Amino acid sequence: MLDKPLRQIKANATETTCQCTLCTTISGPILKSFNRRRIEMYFDDHPPPHFHVITRKNQRMAAIIDNLIIWAGDADPRDTAKAFSWARENRTERRSRWQEYSEQES
Repeated sequence: MLDKPLRQIKANATETTCQCTLCTTISGPILKSFNRRRIEMYFDDHPPPHFHVITRKNQRMAAIIDNLIIWAGDADPRDTAKAFSWARENRTERRSRWQEYSEQES
């Protein structure tokens, strides 16, 4: 659970480019930080539902939430293995965050 309300986080977010290079999105909070990498999602991001892995060397990749297939980008497997392990164990949370951050409000 986030400490700040979602609207406050969105208000302080900055614009960034998704590594799929299809869009420009609004950066969201870091979902998980590790020694050599971090996992992020962006606000109002485009489908398919995905998350971003950014390494300390700024290598970037996007992976589809439902099947963990690398969709765009490339990074050293030594830097992404722990991120994918966390992602497998936290699929429900990732899906919930995607819905909260990027799916249309009804």
